Order: sequence, then C-alpha cells, then structure tokens
Amino acid sequence: MKVIQLFFPGPMGGAEKVLLSGVKALQESGFETEIWVIQEHRVPYCADDFLTEANELGLKTKAYTCYSVFDRKLKKGLTKKLLSEKPDIVHAHGFKAALYGHLCTPSMARLIITHHGITSHTLKVKIYEAIEKWTMKKAYKVIAVSEMMRIDLERRGVPVSKIRVVENLLSMAVIPREIPRNVPLSLVYVGRLSLEKGVHTLLTALSKLPKLLPFKLVVVGDGREKDKLILQAKELGIEGSVEFVGFQRDVKKFLIQADALVIPSLREGLPMTLIEACCMGLPVVGSRVGGIPLLVEDKVNGILFKSEDADDLKRCLAELDNDKNQYLQTAAKMSSTFLKRYSPDKWAENTLEVYKSCLSQE
Repeated sequence: MKVIQLFFPGPMGGAEKVLLSGVKALQESGFETEIWVIQEHRVPYCADDFLTEANELGLKTKAYTCYSVFDRKLKKGLTKKLLSEKPDIVHAHGFKAALYGHLCTPSMARLIITHHGITSHTLKVKIYEAIEKWTMKKAYKVIAVSEMMRIDLERRGVPVSKIRVVENLLSMAVIPREIPRNVPLSLVYVGRLSLEKGVHTLLTALSKLPKLLPFKLVVVGDGREKDKLILQAKELGIEGSVEFVGFQRDVKKFLIQADALVIPSLREGLPMTLIEACCMGLPVVGSRVGGIPLLVEDKVNGILFKSEDADDLKRCLAELDNDKNQYLQTAAKMSSTFLKRYSPDKWAENTLEVYKSCLSQE
C-alpha cells in the first residue's frame, strides 16, 4: 500500500502537530508514507518550520511551491508527479490540500480528506471551506476528528458512508503534573486570536467577576484580533490581570502552571490544546461546541457553558474558583484514561484501518 500525505502547512498548530506525530507513529509501526508539503510563496516560513520538524523526526518529505491563490503550474506538476508515483491513496489534510488533492489525484488512486474543522475567520477562508465541502462529497472517504464533527459533516451533506472518525492525537510528551497552589485563580487560553475563538467573551466574563475573586489570565497565541483584544482588556479595566504572550512553540509550560484551560470558542473541531490539557490533568472550562463536550464532563473534570454567553462563563469561572481543588484532583485522576485514548499509536492504528478499508472495497 502506497500512501501520499498532501499538506499545506500553516503556523505550527494543531493540524501540523497531528500530522507530524501521526506519520511518525505510522513509521514506527512499520508503515512508510511520504508527506508532500506545499509551500505558499507569500508565507514560506510555515512550510520551512514544518519541514524542519519533519526532518528532525526522520520523516520522508517532498516540497512544492504555490505562487498564487490557485497555481495552475502547481496543479499540473502535482498531477504529473502523482501519475508517475502511482499511489494507492492520496491523503489530503485541510481545505487547500483537499482542492489540489481532488484535482490532481489519478483515477486509479483513492482520495481521503481529513477535515479539521471550520473557522470561517476570513472571507478567503470561507470560500476555501465551501470548496472543501464540495471536494469532500467527491472524495472516497472523509476523516472527521471527532464524533460531533461527523454529525456536522452529515448535516452539511457529506454522505454517511464516506465518513470515518479518527480522533486527534496527543502530540507532546506529558508527565503527571503537581497540583498548583495558585492565588489568584490562574487561567490560560491557547489558540488563534480570531473572532470565532471567543476570547472577547472570555474578557467580558472576567470583567464581571467580583473584586474579591482575583485572577490571572495568560493568552497564548496570535492573530488578527490581538490588538482589539488588548484594547478591550484595557477598556474593561482588567489589563493588569491579562497577559498576552504571543505565539509560543512550547505551550506545555503555560498549561503546567495554570489552574484551568479556558476554551471560549464559538465553533470547534477537536482542539489539540483540549487533548493536551485533559492528558496532563488540567481542568477545562469550555463552551458547548464541537468536540469539547466529548472530553469535558460537566462539573467533573471541567465546566461547560453556553458559547458567546459571558454571564454563563462568569458563573463557571466563579464555580471553578470555589471548588478548584476538587476539579484539579478529578482531572488529574482522569488523565491516564485520556493518555491511552489519544496516543499516537492509537491514531496510527485507526488511520491504517481507514486505509485498509478503502483498498478492500470495490
């Protein structure tokens, strides 16, 4: 079985980490696959960073350059190269790779698309996501990274028979952490700073907390909303309790020091940071969207709230502070179960099952 992974990397985030760790796990299981990395000419550092890490892991890669929104020369080159390589499966990750995978995959090969979720944070991305929806209907199989995403794909018209669920994996080494003794309440947010991530709702909720409930929020990430969020924190009078540290390669040190991870998203797939938090025994305060409720059991290892509802989020944060030790202890006890569920080996096993099922069907 010959499989080509097709990928347009962005800044090193969830999808990038999953693919690197997943392909490494496939390699260690004895299954060789090659990653074809498309480097966007306007942001070459994204592919450079991804390729650097791939090479450090000993993964097989090829690099191609995309010079425009739709590069006909790239399409022609990929089509020719795939015809000569004769893969059994082309596995595309993300909406841009899905488009080129659909257009370039030879008829004798089968196209699989892994759908990592919808952000719609710019008009350009909305257009790409609409195209991805069309390509998923044409693909041989579509991999959803959570059960909630599978349901969403069905609602969007992707045939049930095409969809398989392979949950994301834990891409970093985790060791049991000590329960912190933080005063004030120490919170962390990790992710892109764009509107659909809901950080504006989090800041509003924090500003509503009683003065007798001191807190510290560390915001890890970057994005087009960053300046607006910094201004919002200042206008709400909480700028002294909120620290914006920008994009960080190593988020583990921020998770280790916190009392809870907050995920205030308006929509989500299965966030990598959520998996990391659950595996290291960190309570999560998250919105009831996407795959978050699949990992966060309300009032057990975290608290769930209605997305975009600052008052509900404020209530959850106050409850967390009141019963913080209980949440920390319960989350720590549950971490071993999550470590088994989201191991790279499990991801590799489930992905190989999808590959085999594709080739066993007429």
